[in-house]
Amino acid sequence: MQAPAERVYTLADVARILGVPTETVSFWTKQGVLPYITSPGGQRRYIADEIDRIHKQGVAVRALRAVVRDYFDGDVQAAMAVLARELPGWRPADAARST
Repeated sequence: MQAPAERVYTLADVARILGVPTETVSFWTKQGVLPYITSPGGQRRYIADEIDRIHKQGVAVRALRAVVRDYFDGDVQAAMAVLARELPGWRPADAARST
């Protein structure tokens, strides 16, 4: 019995899901940002689970940007201060890297 086939997206699917032009998807692919597999016909296919994960991260980033813009008048430092106060143990990514 064969394992179920992995869900994949075409380049056009990825562009639609991520809300970018197909040229951007191609550029990201060439830069190694978007992993892909090659179909038997030689076409790039993108692993659906990976693209879905990237899409969710992008949605979260856009939501955070909107919160900082709307609730903190664009003041990133003020937003980070609230996060540090409200989430014990939370540190900005840059601070976590430097330790």
